[in-house]
Amino acid sequence: MLCRSARLYCATLELTPARLGSITSETLIMRRLTATLAFLPFLALLASCSDSTAPGGTTDLDVSGDWFWTEQLGDVALGVQCADTGTANVSQDGTHFTAKGHVRGSCAGPGGVAPIDDSIHVTSGVLSGTDIRFSVDGCPYHGTSHGAAPDSADGTMQCTVVQGSVTAHLSGTWHLRRTQPDHALPTATAALSGSTAPASYPDIVRVGDILRVTVHATDDSRLSWVGYTVAGTATLQDSVPVTGADTTVIFTLPVTAPMLGGLSVASFARDAVGKRNYTVPSALTVVNVPAAIADSVTLPGEVADVVYDAKRNRVYFSIFLTNKVAVINPANGAASAPILLPGAAAGLDLSPSGDSLLVGLGDRSAFAVVNLLTGAIDTVHLAFDPGYPRVVGGLRVAANGKVLVTGIIQGFAGIAGQLATYDLTTHLAQIRTDVGDAGGIDFFTRLARLGDGSRIALVETNVQPMDGFVYSSAGDSFGPAVPGLVAFATEVQGSTTGGRFLAGHTVYNQDLTLVSTFVDPIAGAGFTPTALSVDGGKYFVQGALQGLPTYQRRTVAGGGLLDEAYVPGWKANQVSDRRFLALPDGQTLLVYEGSRSAISAPTLLHLVHLP
Repeated sequence: MLCRSARLYCATLELTPARLGSITSETLIMRRLTATLAFLPFLALLASCSDSTAPGGTTDLDVSGDWFWTEQLGDVALGVQCADTGTANVSQDGTHFTAKGHVRGSCAGPGGVAPIDDSIHVTSGVLSGTDIRFSVDGCPYHGTSHGAAPDSADGTMQCTVVQGSVTAHLSGTWHLRRTQPDHALPTATAALSGSTAPASYPDIVRVGDILRVTVHATDDSRLSWVGYTVAGTATLQDSVPVTGADTTVIFTLPVTAPMLGGLSVASFARDAVGKRNYTVPSALTVVNVPAAIADSVTLPGEVADVVYDAKRNRVYFSIFLTNKVAVINPANGAASAPILLPGAAAGLDLSPSGDSLLVGLGDRSAFAVVNLLTGAIDTVHLAFDPGYPRVVGGLRVAANGKVLVTGIIQGFAGIAGQLATYDLTTHLAQIRTDVGDAGGIDFFTRLARLGDGSRIALVETNVQPMDGFVYSSAGDSFGPAVPGLVAFATEVQGSTTGGRFLAGHTVYNQDLTLVSTFVDPIAGAGFTPTALSVDGGKYFVQGALQGLPTYQRRTVAGGGLLDEAYVPGWKANQVSDRRFLALPDGQTLLVYEGSRSAISAPTLLHLVHLP
């Protein structure tokens, strides 16, 4: 077959000197040439076209067994280059041998690429000392064996083939190895982790973190070294010896102050024959910001409202679209058994004595009264105008024992909402007409109470700009409408002391007159969470340090930065519910991480212990 293949090659070199000049356009002829060249690798299979099989002398060399073959040859003038690899099993008889095997590769030239994929059959080969000689159709191959066994051999070939007026000058090199040759570069991939930042911020680490560089390396034969390099504000590197063709190594290094700024981290792998390959460097930014001390707890849904119980050191969370009130210890995030309600949980607050928890029922016009001493639950029904199917939204308790409850239509906008008050002493309910538009309030009205219950602010957040009203506990009355409040706010909060309210990024006094408006530190963010401190003199707002989300505590007067910290695990920019709330204990900042979805998806709550 080898001789027939070689003759086919010669027969199809139908190129004349005149046509060689247009070989690029003569794609059909070039395909025939490259297709024929696909048989050339067989020239190197330690064979000739003679039928001599008689033993010839003796040799100490043993070439029998399996070999790995590599060859490159071609004709520079014709612009053709061939390469192939394969295996052959050699049978030896004295200084003569035969072989069978298979090779794959390709020939490339101006006309395209022709594949090589065929079986091989060697009928003869000759050894003389360490010298190896063979030929195919008169093309001589010559090489030298290496090692006492031997374990390898290599050499060259040169051959001139004439067909008509065209002469092809073939030349190349060939190699035989007992072990599979290492043709490819090793590969290395790196993953950076170990920062207190979550996986959504893989390119940011803090001073004080332990950075982990996880390197996964592979090779087609055998690896020898795996390592990493760091360049930029600091220069670092490390590597370890490895074995095998596939390995994973984790390097750890402390992140120190000299590394502040931008770094470039790359991993590399080196194989057993010295080939080395690097990954594309990964950008890493080192920032110097402390990590807050925080506990995290998963709540079973979106939080509708929250209230702090100072007597029992508990925080109650009403879980939207469920009948549950979650109970959490703010000191360590430990959860107690939830309070189960006769309806969906909405706004909530404590009675003036602190011994009853009042929870609006968001699927009916009623609220529940939970006795925190006995666990008994009563239900109070409210007579909202039956013309609309109103349910309870917000709920706050004033110092005079009056419960303020908003009646809304869940998911709808408009000013058909109502406000009811309920007296915890006389048990009398009243639909108020001295607030809003003759009693009509926006469905998106938020209630916020000062710590002593002396004032409760009602802010219609869906009216632009927002309108506000203040309820006075002393007179059981509402003051006049305060128009033109801030244009946007989803939450309204009151301070425990200091007589101040917060709406969005604006602070008001107890009568909703402007105190201060502060600038959002994340320009263009649209909404960043804010919270008012216990004394009303400071506020919390989401910040960003080199892209890493932080909370900032600033002064209301002047906006001066007091402290800043990152909350470990907080994915602030990945979620829609990212509210802040400073608890009246003065020691805890609640950081929400939820979805605000149509269904009540879980909320990850971070309880930040303030310095």
